[in-house]
Amino acid sequence: MVGWILLGLALTCLGIFGWLWLCAGFRAGGLRGALGYGALQLSALGLVYGFVRGQPINGVFLASFPPLALVDLAGFARFDTFLRALAWGVLPYSAVILLICLIWRPLRVWALGVTLLGSLGAAVFVGDRVAQGAMCQTAALHGVASFQRHSFLTSLSNAPREVQVTLHATLPDDRLGWSYSTMDWYPIPISVQGFDGGALFSCPAV
Repeated sequence: MVGWILLGLALTCLGIFGWLWLCAGFRAGGLRGALGYGALQLSALGLVYGFVRGQPINGVFLASFPPLALVDLAGFARFDTFLRALAWGVLPYSAVILLICLIWRPLRVWALGVTLLGSLGAAVFVGDRVAQGAMCQTAALHGVASFQRHSFLTSLSNAPREVQVTLHATLPDDRLGWSYSTMDWYPIPISVQGFDGGALFSCPAV
């Protein structure tokens, strides 16, 4: 077991040094220069992603070796329904940003990073709208008129961990929480203590 851990650490360190070498090549011309620019932009994205998640130290690690983000992102696989809605909502913003980068020559070399960073920023706002809409759409089916909810940014800092049980709605005979994995409400037993669900929110009248 110790041997596997040491091997993993060695490979990670090797990957970090290799990535830094790749980033350092952005001043060079040709293929290495292009790869260097791409590596720098992915490192910046990893850093910003860590801060958006409320995990700045993790962001530093991701900036030093962005492929580590794949381990983090793998935990979001069970949120496929929400991610599909999020992707369709972010797509128009990404397309516009990419088009601007391609038209404006000074931004062309940074098109990858600018587009991904812009998409990440758009995802925060689009995700909040998608979550709010889904919660309101299904609330009436459970007899929920108003509920508590955190912003999507707050939820993102906790995802994909679901060890916490957040109480979003209290009914006379039931207590409900919201799940991003099923995009629906789920019952919380009386014996389970639920954490504060955030600010009170009422769905707009249809």
